[in-house]
Amino acid sequence: MRRNAGEQLRESIMQAADAAADRNEPIWAVVTDEPLQRVFCTPGPQLTGVVAVMVADRYQFSISDTDREGIQCVTVQIPREVFAIAESFMAGFVGALRANGVHGTYRKSGTAKEYRF
Repeated sequence: MRRNAGEQLRESIMQAADAAADRNEPIWAVVTDEPLQRVFCTPGPQLTGVVAVMVADRYQFSISDTDREGIQCVTVQIPREVFAIAESFMAGFVGALRANGVHGTYRKSGTAKEYRF
């Protein structure tokens, strides 16, 4: 059975998320100031980071093309403010949030120090 590009991307990201879990990577908590429903992403680390977080956190989402070349939109079915993220996906996820003008905090699990973005 032939898989479409979305199915291939999801499978690839699930494998990367499983590998991160196997490595027992630190988990980061990201809390946005406002509920997040939509994030525009460039292919590569941004899209991978955002989709990996949605898959790992078991949030229902969709990916759609936009009228801008090379930009895709990830839409969360129910707006969310709290995300748990394996360290290897932090740069892409927070990079996408910053590019979208989203603000909030992030903190490494087991620590008290929070960082604003």
